Amino acid sequence: MLSYIAWGFLPIYWKLLQSVPPQEILGHRIVWSAIYLGLVVHARRRWRLIAAALQSARVAGGALLCALLIGGNWLLYIWAVNTGRIVEASLGYFICPLFVVAIGWLIRREPRRPVQTVAVSLAAVGVGYSVFVLGQLPLISLGLAISFALYGFIRKGSILGATDGLLVETLLLAPIALVFLA
Repeated sequence: MLSYIAWGFLPIYWKLLQSVPPQEILGHRIVWSAIYLGLVVHARRRWRLIAAALQSARVAGGALLCALLIGGNWLLYIWAVNTGRIVEASLGYFICPLFVVAIGWLIRREPRRPVQTVAVSLAAVGVGYSVFVLGQLPLISLGLAISFALYGFIRKGSILGATDGLLVETLLLAPIALVFLA
């Protein structure tokens, strides 16, 4: 619950930083996340497990793809909030579960129960109405929804745990982040 509260306040925080370029905010987010996650992984003594997992080209490639997806998602979100497109950014995270369900049904071949189909249909109608009220194709929303849904799909297939995987992803993004900060 606390994470949802923190996530709810995040746009206010980004908005307070609107005088700072989005790529600089993202750079700090990546670097400080990598430092914090590195300390957590060190305390849990998981460096060897991570190194062993990354010996697999599939795991390393998945981590790189996840890093690019989440980095792009974070940058788009920060940019959207700082340019006053908060409604479009929020809509992206309402659309995202529909993409996640679609990926589950179409790619993972997860079974559909009638009640799930009804629930997803009602959600799709609600999102469709929100898009209609917006009055334009919500490209920012779609970018956020698709990048986060694909991130989740690829991430789910990784043998790296949540903390370990996010550390690897932020470490992969760190060189780009340091360029933004320089």
